[in-house]
Amino acid sequence: TRPVGCGGVMEAMPGNSNQTARPEAPSVRAGRFTEQSTALIETLKKDDTNTSFLTNAYGRRSFITKAAVIGVGGTLLAACGTSTATTTSSTTKTVTGASVDLQVAALAASLENLAVSTYRSGLSAAIAGKLGTVPPAVANFAKTAMSQHKDHAKAWNSILIGAGYKTISASDPALNGVINADLGKIANVIDLAKLALNLEGVAAATYLEALYAISSPSARAIAATIQPVEMQHVAILNFVLGTYPVPNAFASTNGARPPGEARSLLLK
Repeated sequence: TRPVGCGGVMEAMPGNSNQTARPEAPSVRAGRFTEQSTALIETLKKDDTNTSFLTNAYGRRSFITKAAVIGVGGTLLAACGTSTATTTSSTTKTVTGASVDLQVAALAASLENLAVSTYRSGLSAAIAGKLGTVPPAVANFAKTAMSQHKDHAKAWNSILIGAGYKTISASDPALNGVINADLGKIANVIDLAKLALNLEGVAAATYLEALYAISSPSARAIAATIQPVEMQHVAILNFVLGTYPVPNAFASTNGARPPGEARSLLLK
């Protein structure tokens, strides 16, 4: 038997009662995660009674039958049916000049940078007394989340650096102005929590969709290990706002950002 533990695989050695733990690579964990998720969804798709589940959880966009292609203007197109992975990859390179993996990494890094700046601005406002009374636990969460988003940005930038691109330190070009405008309107902790919740939700949805668009094991591993953390942030912010921390049975891709919109940030 090979019971899976937290971060490792236990293997029973023949003729030996002792068990030793062998660390499992992130890429292996991510690959197993996507394989299990794919198998689950395919099973549910065969059962007509579960049609509503698929519609609600995935917003009518099945990742199993979708090949992501970035078109002109950053529009995310769905190539379904008989399209092959080879055709999709070739089309993507021709249209964009950069692979989907790199575009996802660029978008993700810019989203993480935006999250860092949002929490930083919120903390600065709190220190300046602009948000009224801020519970210590909320301030600690903001500091921790900001630090984790910094780590996430570094992880995504490692994909870009490995492919010969420059580190991305800019924020998501489409959301930056909107978030900054909203930051100027916050008057208390509740306002800040609502803004952070929206941003965390977008990040979580984007990473869930990315798992079915990207192809390299390293990029999948990063997306698969960051997405649950964003969902944890969402749960905590829901709690701060007085709502149930985990309101949905399944994660959703509603609000996911199309990777092509951060294409301009890719610089050699």
